[in-house]
Amino acid sequence: MAKSGVRTQHPEYTEMLEIWEACEDAAEGEPAIHKAGTKYLPMLSGETASEYSARKKRTPFFNAYWKTISGLKGMLFRKSPTLNPVPPGVADYMDDVDMAGTAIDIFAQEICEELLNAGRCGVLIDYPPMPVNSDGRPITVAQAERMGLRPRLAQYEATDIINWKRERINNAMQYTLIVLKEETAVGDDQFSQDCEDRYRVLDLTEFGYRQRVFRINKRDEDEQVGDDIFPTMAGKPLYSIPFVFFGVDGIGDDIESPPLMDLMTMNLHHYLVSADWEHGCHFQGLPTPYISG
Repeated sequence: MAKSGVRTQHPEYTEMLEIWEACEDAAEGEPAIHKAGTKYLPMLSGETASEYSARKKRTPFFNAYWKTISGLKGMLFRKSPTLNPVPPGVADYMDDVDMAGTAIDIFAQEICEELLNAGRCGVLIDYPPMPVNSDGRPITVAQAERMGLRPRLAQYEATDIINWKRERINNAMQYTLIVLKEETAVGDDQFSQDCEDRYRVLDLTEFGYRQRVFRINKRDEDEQVGDDIFPTMAGKPLYSIPFVFFGVDGIGDDIESPPLMDLMTMNLHHYLVSADWEHGCHFQGLPTPYISG
């Protein structure tokens, strides 16, 4: 049954999801391929679960796909990228664009890696909500800098961008909705590592650009977490969604096949052939008792 509400998927996303997941699994290598089980290695007729598990463990996955991605990325960035002159107000951000210590050149490599893998990703310029002074006026730029409040870049993989819409506004096509899937840590125990899926909804309203976060409650219903957020820039609302799609051939939301999809599928086919080969070698190599005479 198709999901509705905040989990609604764009038709093109639904069509490509299986391919993107296969790209991700292949890039992660043998542990992910083995964990997927029958998704990439079907069970034989009459094979028990224990026999299948043993056959799967005997089957290697030679990850030519990831080796190619890694090599191509290394060739692209064999020389450090050169930045065009940036405004003084954001020049200091280039050494930490995501507020997690990632420099702009490393961030660019991460985008390149995702484009070589899935052929698609997106970047959100995330503006923090700005507090106001006691007199009700927005805080100044200097105050925001002292409080560490500044925009940051957040990258989303192809499988995380589940829905989007474009409409004509003021005679120009603009995004009016983008839904992003995130994994968020939950729980009060400081030692726990529990996570849940949440959905960040970016849309345009009469008051400007808005962010909302939803979770799925125990009744399988959409439940908003926190209040609506209206990010501002220089104390003024935004009237466009600050999200950029990256594709194989440029910037935009057009979906194309991953550039190395043929290599990925061949790698998975080789995995199936390896399973048959190793299975045959296993039984041929076992001692076989016989009686003569």
